[in-house]
Amino acid sequence: MKLKGDTRFPYPVLASFTDDYPAAKFSLEVEPVREVTETGEVEIRGELRPSEQFLDHALAEGMLECGLYITCEHTYFSEFLAISPGNWKVTVAGGNLRGVVTLRAIIYVAAETLSVPAGSIHEEFGEQDFPLRKYSLAGVSDEFEFEAGLDKLVPMESVFRLESTSSVENGLFRVGTDTQAIVIQVHPTLYNSLNQVRNSGHGRQILLSSLYLPCLIEVLDVASRDKCDHLRWYRAIESRCRQVGVDLDGKDLLRKAQLLLDCPVGKVHEAVEALS
Repeated sequence: MKLKGDTRFPYPVLASFTDDYPAAKFSLEVEPVREVTETGEVEIRGELRPSEQFLDHALAEGMLECGLYITCEHTYFSEFLAISPGNWKVTVAGGNLRGVVTLRAIIYVAAETLSVPAGSIHEEFGEQDFPLRKYSLAGVSDEFEFEAGLDKLVPMESVFRLESTSSVENGLFRVGTDTQAIVIQVHPTLYNSLNQVRNSGHGRQILLSSLYLPCLIEVLDVASRDKCDHLRWYRAIESRCRQVGVDLDGKDLLRKAQLLLDCPVGKVHEAVEALS
């Protein structure tokens, strides 16, 4: 459902972009979304309250019913699911939601006709009770967005894989982005040293600044030029970018890489003190 702030109806609708019900507010609250790791199933729970006496009564009597529009542009998923007034729950099968998901609840007329008391609505609708026909929209919530997909739970450094190869000069490294993980290739001598450091918690913090940070700058440049949805590293970085509010546009790469890794340089002094 496409509704904008300037949408208007020839009958009263409870919404934040109208004042048709001056003393009421349509409240849609969504709990933290639960995703099942094994199946990818997404469980969405929340609470719906129109906070208007007549509408509350009509919902309780079944004269009004509620539904939830779920839209995910990334997967082209768009469905309308019936929900209960008050506390509600819906489940979406795995694989249908990834990236930004938009929710919008509506209340609609389920009875053949429904007369809204004049005292509940704006005076512009007249002094008589206002009749609504079946399936007329009675309420529209604001949109709610959340990030779906287990890729967002992947730690940034886990999308990198360190490889040993004699084809890279000792002291240098090479970055590959053609596989599911971002491959960092180093000389065998350096590989052994990096592995020792990586297995230490404080050493890992130093590697985030000295190795992963410059690699991520290169990767962000690649990702901004080539959308690689089929690769796990790309999906993880794209999701992380949305979480921290940065764009994959090829600009300001140094700053964005630092944000994605949670500003690792600022934590180096703690790691150095711990290792000394």
